[in-house]
Amino acid sequence: MSTYKILSDTSCDIPAAVLEQLDVTYVPFHVSFDTVNYLKELQDITPDEFYDKINAEKIYPKTSLPSMQDYMDAMEPVLQEGKDVFCICLTANFSGSYQSGVNAANILSEAYPERKIIVLDSACVTGSQGLLVYEACCMRDAGYSMEELLAVLDKQKYMTKINFTVDSLDYLQKGGRIGKAAALAGAILNIKPIIVMRDGELYPESKVRGHKKALKTIMDMTRKGTLSRTAGAWGKGTPCHRRRNAPDPLGRRLRCDG
Repeated sequence: MSTYKILSDTSCDIPAAVLEQLDVTYVPFHVSFDTVNYLKELQDITPDEFYDKINAEKIYPKTSLPSMQDYMDAMEPVLQEGKDVFCICLTANFSGSYQSGVNAANILSEAYPERKIIVLDSACVTGSQGLLVYEACCMRDAGYSMEELLAVLDKQKYMTKINFTVDSLDYLQKGGRIGKAAALAGAILNIKPIIVMRDGELYPESKVRGHKKALKTIMDMTRKGTLSRTAGAWGKGTPCHRRRNAPDPLGRRLRCDG
C-alpha cells in the first residue's frame, strides 16, 4: 500500500468516477452563474451540466479558484491517516490554485511536522494536467516515491502540448482575451483560431475558416508533433456531433503513421 495520496485540482478534467478508480482526491474549482451562489465542480455541477446551462441560457459564468481552506480540507484527512500528500495543480500562470495549495501545505506542515507535502505547479491545464495525474498514479502503483514522482513530472510537464480551437469567439471576448471588433469580425467570417498551450502559456498558432478546417488543422498539427510512445488525450467541451466523430479519424491517422 502506498504511503502517500495523490491530489489534484479539478482543472485536470478527469471524470469523478475515474478519479475514484485512480484513488485521487480532487480539490474543486467553483463556478457561479449569478455571482452570488458558487457551485463546486464535480460535486455540485458536472461538466455536461455546465455546458448545457451556458448554451441554453446564453450566460457568461464566473469561476473561482480553490481556496486555501479547500486544500486544507482535502489534505488534512490524508495526513491524519498517517500518509503524505502529493498535490498537482493547474499552471500558476493561469490561476492562484497552486498558491492556495502551497499556503495550505505550509500551515499543515506545522501541525503535522512528521508528514511530507509536495505541491507541484503542473505548468499544464485540462488534458495535459490529467495525463500528468495519470502518470503519477502509474508511478505510485509501481512503487515510486514522491521524490521520484517530482523528479519525473518536473521534466514531463514541459514536454506537453495542447492544440485546440473554439467554436465561438464570444467567450474569448467576454474574458478580455480579444476585443469586440475582433469577435464580431470572426463571427461574420466564421474564423476559428488555432491555439497552442505549452510551457504554461497560450500561443496563437493560426486562423482558419470553418469548423471542419479547424479540426483538420488540429489533426495535422497533432500528427506531425507526435512521437512514438507518446501519451495523448482528446478533449472536448460542448457535446456536439461534429466533435463526437473527430477522434476516430485522428486515431486512425496516428496509428497509420506508427
